[in-house]
Amino acid sequence: MVSSDSQRLTFRTGTHVSGPSAETQSSTQKAKPSRIFIWVKLRLKLLIALTVMGLILIYTGIQDQDHNFLEYSQTFQHSYMRSTIDASSVGTECLNLPIIRPHGLSFLNQKVKSVSSPDGVTPSFKIGTMLGPKVAEHMSSDLVHFQLINELMEDHGSKGGLTFDFGANQGFFTYYLAALGMNVHSFEIYEPNFIPLQHGMYFNSKEIADRVNLYPLGIGEKVGRFSLSGKDYGGFLKDGNDGAILGVSFDCFAYHTKLNISNVAFVKIDVEGYEIAALKGAHKSLFSNTSRIGGMLMEVGPARWKRAQVDLTTGIVEMKKLSTHFRNSYLLIRTSGGHWEGCPPQLVDGILVDDKPRVIDNVNMYKVQLDEWKPLLTKMETKDYDCNFWYIN
Repeated sequence: MVSSDSQRLTFRTGTHVSGPSAETQSSTQKAKPSRIFIWVKLRLKLLIALTVMGLILIYTGIQDQDHNFLEYSQTFQHSYMRSTIDASSVGTECLNLPIIRPHGLSFLNQKVKSVSSPDGVTPSFKIGTMLGPKVAEHMSSDLVHFQLINELMEDHGSKGGLTFDFGANQGFFTYYLAALGMNVHSFEIYEPNFIPLQHGMYFNSKEIADRVNLYPLGIGEKVGRFSLSGKDYGGFLKDGNDGAILGVSFDCFAYHTKLNISNVAFVKIDVEGYEIAALKGAHKSLFSNTSRIGGMLMEVGPARWKRAQVDLTTGIVEMKKLSTHFRNSYLLIRTSGGHWEGCPPQLVDGILVDDKPRVIDNVNMYKVQLDEWKPLLTKMETKDYDCNFWYIN
């Protein structure tokens, strides 16, 4: 019997100690590959299983991505289609215009000075002006309007929403809306106002300036060249084909810009008698059934509608139609302060049934019913009143 010590293999230089028999060696050599084979086989199976699981997960992920992309594409296409004005909906004059783009940065003008918003306005902002510090007093007459807009944005959660400022002047509302976080598209026809309006982009922070889009355009019913009548806060378009100012309908503007106007947060219209023309020029876009507006502030002066060749009857029809786009319509009456005589408290006597108006500082808010528009606007035209109206959804 061979001892256990004699079964070891020992390698020394020039020596050899006999080991196990050939039969034992053969058996040992066969056992070692068998264990290696089993080890490799198990790991190959594990690798194959993991690979199959990975392919299943990848395929499932691709399917989910395809589904999500399809949903996104359909949503985008639906939104784009709803907000796009077809070429057949606008006239040849609109189609022949160069693409309407916003005007932003400008040459600096040393005559334009920075003026801050009045104390108490939150968030604060700055505007450019050539009229000096007294502009801050002019802005003070809009404090109630700013409050209403702020309430609207808080109630609707509209931060970052789309807004329009027709008749932007020097930018009271433009830069207030931008300071609130809104994306603003503003229109002004009077060059001594438009230049300060541009400078507001320098005087405010980049965050505010980046939200502002400015257009030296008039908004009305027709596309063409107009001249200007009036100045400062009272400038308005004068019909004619040889003027320097480009006027367009909002339908035409929407066709060129392709903005998604299916959900607009806020609109301000102060166009000195062209308000009805502006409404008529937006029937297929902003005031169509496919567009929803959160709130709107509009100055209305029926005695001035003739500037845009609009008669009283047509204006009343348009005002009644406009009110159907909103849940509620309100007449804003100042009881004191600047310009209150232009829309005095006695205007509502015998016309409006709302005898408990909301009171905000020196302003009373009277709700206007559908059947009250005709007598109200007729009296305004007779007395040459111009008043502000607030609309909300």
